[in-house]
Amino acid sequence: ASPDGERLYVAAFGSAKVAAIPTGQLHDGSYEPDPGLQLELPGGGPAGLALSPDGSRLVVYTRFDNAISLWNTGNGEMLAHRELFTPEPAAVITGRRFLYDATATSANGTSACASCHIFGDLDQLAWDLGNPDGELQENSNQYVQRSPKTTFHFHPMKGPMTTQTLRGIADSGPQHWRGDRSGQNRAVVNGELESVEAAAFKEFNPAFVGLVGRTEELPPADMQAFTDFAMALTPPPNPVRRLDNSLTAAQARGEAIYFDVDDITGIGSCNHCHTLDPLANHFGTSGLMSFEGQGIAENFKVPSFRNAYAKVGMFGTSGNFGDGRYRGDQIKGFGYLHDGSIADLADFFASSTFVFPAPEKANQADVIRFVLAADTNMA
Repeated sequence: ASPDGERLYVAAFGSAKVAAIPTGQLHDGSYEPDPGLQLELPGGGPAGLALSPDGSRLVVYTRFDNAISLWNTGNGEMLAHRELFTPEPAAVITGRRFLYDATATSANGTSACASCHIFGDLDQLAWDLGNPDGELQENSNQYVQRSPKTTFHFHPMKGPMTTQTLRGIADSGPQHWRGDRSGQNRAVVNGELESVEAAAFKEFNPAFVGLVGRTEELPPADMQAFTDFAMALTPPPNPVRRLDNSLTAAQARGEAIYFDVDDITGIGSCNHCHTLDPLANHFGTSGLMSFEGQGIAENFKVPSFRNAYAKVGMFGTSGNFGDGRYRGDQIKGFGYLHDGSIADLADFFASSTFVFPAPEKANQADVIRFVLAADTNMA
Protein backbone atom coordinates (compact mmCIF):
# COMPACT_ATOMS: atom_id res chain seq x y z
CA ALA A 1 0.00 0.00 0.00
CA SER A 2 1.08 3.59 -0.57
CA PRO A 3 2.40 5.52 2.46
CA ASP A 4 -0.83 7.51 2.72
CA GLY A 5 -2.95 4.35 2.45
CA GLU A 6 -4.80 5.70 -0.57
CA ARG A 7 -3.62 3.05 -3.03
CA LEU A 8 -3.13 -0.70 -2.92
CA TYR A 9 -0.70 -2.14 -5.50
CA VAL A 10 -1.61 -5.65 -6.65
CA ALA A 11 0.37 -7.91 -9.00
CA ALA A 12 -1.72 -10.13 -11.29
CA PHE A 13 0.72 -12.91 -12.11
CA GLY A 14 -1.00 -14.27 -15.22
CA SER A 15 -2.09 -10.95 -16.73
CA ALA A 16 1.29 -9.19 -16.95
CA LYS A 17 -0.16 -6.23 -15.07
CA VAL A 18 0.11 -4.38 -11.79
CA ALA A 19 -2.99 -2.49 -10.67
CA ALA A 20 -3.08 0.59 -8.43
CA ILE A 21 -6.41 0.21 -6.65
CA PRO A 22 -7.96 3.14 -4.73
CA THR A 23 -8.56 1.74 -1.25
CA GLY A 24 -11.56 4.02 -0.74
CA GLN A 25 -13.37 2.20 -3.53
CA LEU A 26 -12.67 -1.12 -1.84
CA HIS A 27 -14.14 0.16 1.41
CA ASP A 28 -17.38 1.47 -0.11
CA GLY A 29 -17.77 -1.29 -2.71
CA SER A 30 -17.59 1.02 -5.72
CA TYR A 31 -14.37 -0.39 -7.21
CA GLU A 32 -14.28 -1.01 -10.94
CA PRO A 33 -11.10 -1.84 -12.87
CA ASP A 34 -9.54 1.23 -14.45
CA PRO A 35 -7.05 0.62 -17.30
CA GLY A 36 -5.55 4.01 -16.51
CA LEU A 37 -4.40 2.63 -13.14
CA GLN A 38 -2.88 -0.55 -14.56
CA LEU A 39 0.79 -0.93 -15.47
CA GLU A 40 1.58 -3.07 -18.50
CA LEU A 41 4.77 -5.04 -17.85
CA PRO A 42 7.22 -5.84 -20.63
CA GLY A 43 8.26 -9.18 -19.17
CA GLY A 44 5.10 -10.66 -17.70
CA GLY A 45 4.50 -12.75 -14.61
CA PRO A 46 4.75 -10.09 -11.87
CA ALA A 47 5.75 -12.00 -8.74
CA GLY A 48 7.03 -9.36 -6.35
CA LEU A 49 6.51 -5.68 -5.56
CA ALA A 50 8.59 -3.19 -3.56
CA LEU A 51 7.50 0.40 -2.98
CA SER A 52 9.92 3.18 -2.11
CA PRO A 53 9.40 4.78 1.34
CA ASP A 54 7.85 7.91 -0.18
CA GLY A 55 5.66 5.88 -2.56
CA SER A 56 7.03 7.54 -5.68
CA ARG A 57 8.76 4.47 -7.14
CA LEU A 58 7.52 0.91 -7.57
CA VAL A 59 9.87 -1.97 -8.32
CA VAL A 60 8.26 -5.01 -9.97
CA TYR A 61 9.93 -8.40 -10.36
CA THR A 62 8.68 -10.26 -13.45
CA ARG A 63 9.11 -14.02 -13.47
CA PHE A 64 8.70 -14.75 -17.17
CA ASP A 65 11.86 -12.87 -18.09
CA ASN A 66 13.56 -12.79 -14.65
CA ALA A 67 13.76 -9.01 -14.68
CA ILE A 68 12.91 -5.96 -12.58
CA SER A 69 11.06 -2.86 -13.73
CA LEU A 70 11.18 0.54 -12.03
CA TRP A 71 8.04 2.65 -12.31
CA ASN A 72 7.15 6.25 -11.52
CA THR A 73 3.88 5.84 -9.58
CA GLY A 74 2.92 9.46 -10.21
CA ASN A 75 2.68 9.35 -14.00
CA GLY A 76 3.02 5.60 -14.77
CA GLU A 77 6.32 6.08 -16.65
CA MET A 78 8.68 3.11 -16.75
CA LEU A 79 12.11 4.35 -15.68
CA ALA A 80 14.12 1.16 -16.13
CA HIS A 81 13.84 -2.53 -17.05
CA ARG A 82 16.77 -4.83 -16.28
CA GLU A 83 17.12 -8.56 -16.71
CA LEU A 84 18.71 -10.45 -13.81
CA PHE A 85 20.97 -13.48 -13.69
CA THR A 86 19.15 -16.80 -13.35
CA PRO A 87 20.62 -20.30 -13.12
CA GLU A 88 17.49 -21.80 -14.65
CA PRO A 89 17.87 -23.74 -17.91
CA ALA A 90 16.38 -22.26 -21.05
CA ALA A 91 13.70 -24.98 -21.25
CA VAL A 92 12.27 -23.87 -17.90
CA ILE A 93 12.28 -20.19 -18.81
CA THR A 94 10.74 -20.78 -22.25
CA GLY A 95 8.06 -23.20 -21.11
CA ARG A 96 6.97 -21.49 -17.89
CA ARG A 97 4.76 -18.84 -19.46
CA PHE A 98 2.46 -21.40 -21.10
CA LEU A 99 1.33 -22.53 -17.67
CA TYR A 100 0.77 -19.03 -16.29
CA ASP A 101 0.33 -16.48 -19.08
CA ALA A 102 -3.41 -15.81 -19.37
CA THR A 103 -2.84 -13.10 -21.97
CA ALA A 104 -1.24 -15.54 -24.39
CA THR A 105 -3.28 -18.64 -23.63
CA SER A 106 -6.89 -17.57 -23.04
CA ALA A 107 -9.67 -15.67 -24.78
CA ASN A 108 -9.85 -12.63 -22.52
CA GLY A 109 -6.56 -12.67 -20.63
CA THR A 110 -8.01 -13.81 -17.32
CA SER A 111 -7.58 -17.61 -17.28
CA ALA A 112 -4.60 -19.88 -17.66
CA CYS A 113 -3.73 -23.49 -16.84
CA ALA A 114 -2.37 -22.22 -13.53
CA SER A 115 -5.78 -20.79 -12.61
CA CYS A 116 -6.65 -24.31 -11.43
CA HIS A 117 -3.22 -25.98 -11.41
CA ILE A 118 -1.94 -23.31 -9.02
CA PHE A 119 1.85 -23.11 -9.33
CA GLY A 120 1.75 -26.48 -11.06
CA ASP A 121 -0.18 -28.03 -8.19
CA LEU A 122 -3.90 -28.19 -7.40
CA ASP A 123 -6.74 -25.95 -6.23
CA GLN A 124 -8.48 -28.44 -3.87
CA LEU A 125 -11.69 -28.28 -5.97
CA ALA A 126 -13.59 -30.64 -8.26
CA TRP A 127 -14.70 -29.53 -11.73
CA ASP A 128 -17.22 -31.07 -14.11
CA LEU A 129 -15.56 -30.53 -17.47
CA GLY A 130 -17.46 -33.04 -19.56
CA ASN A 131 -18.15 -32.25 -23.21
CA PRO A 132 -21.66 -33.18 -24.41
CA ASP A 133 -20.48 -32.86 -28.01
CA GLY A 134 -17.54 -35.21 -27.49
CA GLU A 135 -17.22 -38.79 -28.70
CA LEU A 136 -16.52 -42.08 -26.97
CA GLN A 137 -12.82 -42.82 -26.77
CA GLU A 138 -11.43 -46.33 -26.73
CA ASN A 139 -9.69 -47.36 -23.50
CA SER A 140 -6.44 -49.01 -24.62
CA ASN A 141 -4.58 -48.59 -21.32
CA GLN A 142 -2.92 -51.46 -19.48
CA TYR A 143 -4.27 -52.78 -16.18
CA VAL A 144 -2.67 -54.11 -13.03
CA GLN A 145 -2.48 -57.88 -12.90
CA ARG A 146 -5.69 -59.71 -11.97
CA SER A 147 -7.80 -56.52 -12.17
CA PRO A 148 -10.90 -56.86 -14.37
CA LYS A 149 -11.46 -54.32 -17.12
CA THR A 150 -15.01 -52.99 -17.15
CA THR A 151 -14.50 -49.58 -18.82
CA PHE A 152 -13.93 -50.20 -22.52
CA HIS A 153 -14.59 -46.63 -23.65
CA PHE A 154 -14.14 -43.26 -21.98
CA HIS A 155 -17.38 -41.26 -22.07
CA PRO A 156 -17.06 -37.51 -22.82
CA MET A 157 -19.41 -36.71 -19.91
CA LYS A 158 -17.12 -37.70 -17.07
CA GLY A 159 -18.66 -35.95 -14.06
CA PRO A 160 -16.88 -33.92 -11.37
CA MET A 161 -13.20 -34.69 -10.86
CA THR A 162 -10.70 -32.98 -8.61
CA THR A 163 -7.83 -30.99 -10.03
CA GLN A 164 -4.68 -33.09 -10.10
CA THR A 165 -1.17 -31.85 -9.49
CA LEU A 166 1.19 -31.48 -12.44
CA ARG A 167 4.14 -32.21 -10.17
CA GLY A 168 5.52 -35.64 -10.95
CA ILE A 169 3.52 -36.40 -14.09
CA ALA A 170 6.75 -37.35 -15.86
CA ASP A 171 6.77 -40.74 -14.12
CA SER A 172 3.03 -41.42 -13.76
CA GLY A 173 1.90 -42.91 -17.08
CA PRO A 174 -1.30 -41.86 -18.91
CA GLN A 175 -2.90 -38.70 -17.56
CA HIS A 176 -6.20 -37.55 -16.10
CA TRP A 177 -7.99 -39.58 -13.45
CA ARG A 178 -9.25 -42.00 -16.08
CA GLY A 179 -6.03 -42.11 -18.04
CA ASP A 180 -7.97 -40.82 -21.05
CA ARG A 181 -4.92 -38.84 -22.14
CA SER A 182 -3.18 -42.07 -23.00
CA GLY A 183 -0.10 -40.96 -24.94
CA GLN A 184 -0.49 -43.61 -27.61
CA ASN A 185 0.91 -41.45 -30.43
CA ARG A 186 4.47 -40.85 -29.32
CA ALA A 187 6.68 -38.63 -31.48
CA VAL A 188 10.41 -38.62 -32.05
CA VAL A 189 11.82 -35.53 -30.34
CA ASN A 190 15.50 -34.61 -30.62
CA GLY A 191 16.24 -38.02 -32.09
CA GLU A 192 14.52 -40.01 -29.33
CA LEU A 193 11.08 -41.49 -28.89
CA GLU A 194 9.28 -39.32 -26.34
CA SER A 195 7.80 -40.84 -23.21
CA VAL A 196 4.17 -41.90 -22.85
CA GLU A 197 3.80 -39.08 -20.33
CA ALA A 198 5.10 -36.42 -22.75
CA ALA A 199 2.82 -37.66 -25.53
CA ALA A 200 -0.13 -37.71 -23.11
CA PHE A 201 0.56 -34.15 -22.01
CA LYS A 202 0.45 -32.92 -25.60
CA GLU A 203 -3.08 -34.31 -25.85
CA PHE A 204 -4.17 -31.42 -23.61
CA ASN A 205 -3.49 -28.87 -26.37
CA PRO A 206 -7.19 -28.77 -27.38
CA ALA A 207 -8.00 -27.53 -23.86
CA PHE A 208 -6.50 -24.15 -24.75
CA VAL A 209 -9.47 -23.73 -27.11
CA GLY A 210 -12.18 -25.75 -25.40
CA LEU A 211 -11.45 -24.78 -21.80
CA VAL A 212 -9.81 -21.35 -21.64
CA GLY A 213 -11.11 -20.08 -24.97
CA ARG A 214 -7.98 -19.47 -26.99
CA THR A 215 -8.67 -18.94 -30.69
CA GLU A 216 -6.48 -21.88 -31.68
CA GLU A 217 -4.26 -24.51 -30.13
CA LEU A 218 -0.65 -23.75 -29.30
CA PRO A 219 1.70 -24.16 -32.25
CA PRO A 220 3.69 -27.45 -32.07
CA ALA A 221 6.92 -25.71 -31.02
CA ASP A 222 5.16 -23.92 -28.14
CA MET A 223 3.39 -27.10 -27.01
CA GLN A 224 6.74 -28.89 -27.05
CA ALA A 225 8.24 -26.14 -24.89
CA PHE A 226 5.29 -26.40 -22.49
CA THR A 227 5.70 -30.19 -22.38
CA ASP A 228 9.41 -29.93 -21.60
CA PHE A 229 8.60 -27.55 -18.75
CA ALA A 230 5.80 -29.75 -17.38
CA MET A 231 7.94 -32.88 -17.45
CA ALA A 232 10.45 -31.09 -15.20
CA LEU A 233 7.88 -30.27 -12.48
CA THR A 234 8.80 -32.32 -9.41
CA PRO A 235 6.95 -32.98 -6.14
CA PRO A 236 8.56 -31.53 -3.02
CA PRO A 237 9.79 -33.70 -0.16
CA ASN A 238 7.01 -35.14 2.00
CA PRO A 239 6.84 -32.90 5.10
CA VAL A 240 5.34 -35.75 7.13
CA ARG A 241 8.30 -38.05 6.55
CA ARG A 242 11.22 -37.88 8.99
CA LEU A 243 14.25 -35.94 7.83
CA ASP A 244 16.50 -39.01 8.21
CA ASN A 245 14.07 -41.00 6.01
CA SER A 246 13.30 -43.45 8.82
CA LEU A 247 9.81 -44.62 9.75
CA THR A 248 8.10 -44.42 13.10
CA ALA A 249 7.09 -47.71 14.71
CA ALA A 250 3.50 -47.25 13.55
CA GLN A 251 4.57 -46.34 10.00
CA ALA A 252 6.84 -49.41 9.91
CA ARG A 253 3.94 -51.65 10.95
CA GLY A 254 1.88 -50.05 8.18
CA GLU A 255 4.67 -50.66 5.67
CA ALA A 256 4.74 -54.37 6.53
CA ILE A 257 0.97 -54.67 6.04
CA TYR A 258 1.13 -52.59 2.84
CA PHE A 259 3.65 -54.91 1.18
CA ASP A 260 3.10 -58.30 2.81
CA VAL A 261 -0.64 -58.84 3.29
CA ASP A 262 -1.62 -60.26 -0.08
CA ASP A 263 -5.41 -60.41 0.11
CA ILE A 264 -6.42 -56.90 1.21
CA THR A 265 -8.21 -56.09 -2.06
CA GLY A 266 -8.99 -59.58 -3.33
CA ILE A 267 -6.47 -59.22 -6.15
CA GLY A 268 -3.36 -58.49 -4.13
CA SER A 269 -1.65 -56.31 -1.57
CA CYS A 270 -1.85 -52.52 -1.39
CA ASN A 271 1.41 -52.46 -3.32
CA HIS A 272 -0.08 -54.65 -6.03
CA CYS A 273 -1.98 -51.61 -7.35
CA HIS A 274 -0.26 -48.63 -5.69
CA THR A 275 3.26 -49.62 -6.61
CA LEU A 276 5.97 -48.22 -4.34
CA ASP A 277 9.44 -48.56 -5.85
CA PRO A 278 11.40 -45.30 -5.56
CA LEU A 279 14.32 -46.69 -7.58
CA ALA A 280 11.94 -47.14 -10.51
CA ASN A 281 10.26 -43.75 -9.88
CA HIS A 282 7.07 -45.45 -8.73
CA PHE A 283 5.55 -43.51 -5.86
CA GLY A 284 2.15 -45.13 -5.53
CA THR A 285 1.54 -45.81 -9.20
CA SER A 286 3.22 -47.49 -12.13
CA GLY A 287 0.78 -45.82 -14.53
CA LEU A 288 -1.64 -48.76 -14.83
CA MET A 289 -5.44 -48.89 -14.60
CA SER A 290 -7.58 -50.79 -12.10
CA PHE A 291 -11.15 -51.78 -11.30
CA GLU A 292 -12.20 -49.61 -8.36
CA GLY A 293 -14.68 -51.83 -6.53
CA GLN A 294 -17.83 -50.90 -4.66
CA GLY A 295 -19.69 -47.75 -5.68
CA ILE A 296 -17.27 -46.63 -8.44
CA ALA A 297 -18.82 -46.90 -11.89
CA GLU A 298 -15.65 -46.45 -13.96
CA ASN A 299 -12.16 -47.85 -14.01
CA PHE A 300 -9.45 -45.35 -13.12
CA LYS A 301 -5.73 -45.00 -13.42
CA VAL A 302 -4.05 -45.88 -10.15
CA PRO A 303 -3.01 -42.48 -8.74
CA SER A 304 0.24 -41.61 -7.05
CA PHE A 305 -0.08 -40.72 -3.38
CA ARG A 306 2.94 -38.48 -3.08
CA ASN A 307 0.58 -35.65 -2.14
CA ALA A 308 -1.93 -37.69 -0.09
CA TYR A 309 -0.98 -35.60 2.95
CA ALA A 310 -2.11 -32.43 1.12
CA LYS A 311 -5.71 -33.66 0.83
CA VAL A 312 -6.40 -33.76 4.56
CA GLY A 313 -9.08 -31.32 5.69
CA MET A 314 -12.50 -32.73 4.89
CA PHE A 315 -14.12 -34.26 7.96
CA GLY A 316 -17.03 -36.66 7.57
CA THR A 317 -18.08 -38.56 4.43
CA SER A 318 -21.71 -38.66 3.30
CA GLY A 319 -23.31 -41.66 1.62
CA ASN A 320 -22.21 -45.24 2.09
CA PHE A 321 -18.62 -44.72 3.23
CA GLY A 322 -17.48 -44.12 6.78
CA ASP A 323 -19.77 -43.58 9.73
CA GLY A 324 -21.59 -40.57 8.26
CA ARG A 325 -21.01 -38.42 11.34
CA TYR A 326 -20.53 -34.68 11.11
CA ARG A 327 -17.12 -33.96 12.59
CA GLY A 328 -17.00 -30.22 12.97
CA ASP A 329 -16.00 -27.33 10.76
CA GLN A 330 -14.44 -28.29 7.45
CA ILE A 331 -11.11 -26.99 6.16
CA LYS A 332 -12.01 -28.00 2.61
CA GLY A 333 -14.94 -29.50 0.77
CA PHE A 334 -13.14 -32.16 -1.25
CA GLY A 335 -11.06 -35.10 -0.08
CA TYR A 336 -9.93 -38.37 -1.66
CA LEU A 337 -10.98 -40.32 -4.77
CA HIS A 338 -11.40 -38.89 -8.26
CA ASP A 339 -14.34 -36.70 -7.21
CA GLY A 340 -13.04 -35.81 -3.75
CA SER A 341 -16.08 -37.42 -2.13
CA ILE A 342 -14.22 -39.43 0.52
CA ALA A 343 -13.26 -37.31 3.51
CA ASP A 344 -10.23 -39.20 4.74
CA LEU A 345 -8.31 -42.43 4.32
CA ALA A 346 -10.12 -44.06 7.24
CA ASP A 347 -13.39 -43.63 5.36
CA PHE A 348 -11.67 -44.83 2.19
CA PHE A 349 -10.68 -48.09 3.90
CA ALA A 350 -14.25 -48.50 5.20
CA SER A 351 -15.21 -49.74 1.72
CA SER A 352 -15.97 -53.48 1.50
CA THR A 353 -13.25 -53.60 -1.18
CA PHE A 354 -10.67 -53.83 1.61
CA VAL A 355 -10.28 -56.76 4.02
CA PHE A 356 -7.68 -56.00 6.68
CA PRO A 357 -6.36 -58.55 9.16
CA ALA A 358 -7.34 -58.17 12.82
CA PRO A 359 -7.15 -55.86 14.65
CA GLU A 360 -8.71 -54.20 11.60
CA LYS A 361 -8.96 -50.57 12.74
CA ALA A 362 -5.47 -50.52 14.27
CA ASN A 363 -3.92 -52.00 11.13
CA GLN A 364 -5.81 -49.56 8.92
CA ALA A 365 -4.54 -46.67 11.03
CA ASP A 366 -0.94 -47.86 10.67
CA VAL A 367 -1.25 -48.16 6.87
CA ILE A 368 -2.72 -44.64 6.78
CA ARG A 369 0.27 -43.36 8.76
CA PHE A 370 2.61 -45.06 6.30
CA VAL A 371 0.77 -43.69 3.22
CA LEU A 372 0.71 -40.13 4.57
CA ALA A 373 4.49 -40.34 5.03
CA ALA A 374 5.02 -41.84 1.58
CA ASP A 375 8.33 -41.32 -0.14
CA THR A 376 8.61 -38.90 -3.05
CA ASN A 377 11.13 -37.87 -5.71
CA MET A 378 13.04 -35.59 -3.38
CA ALA A 379 14.57 -36.74 -0.10
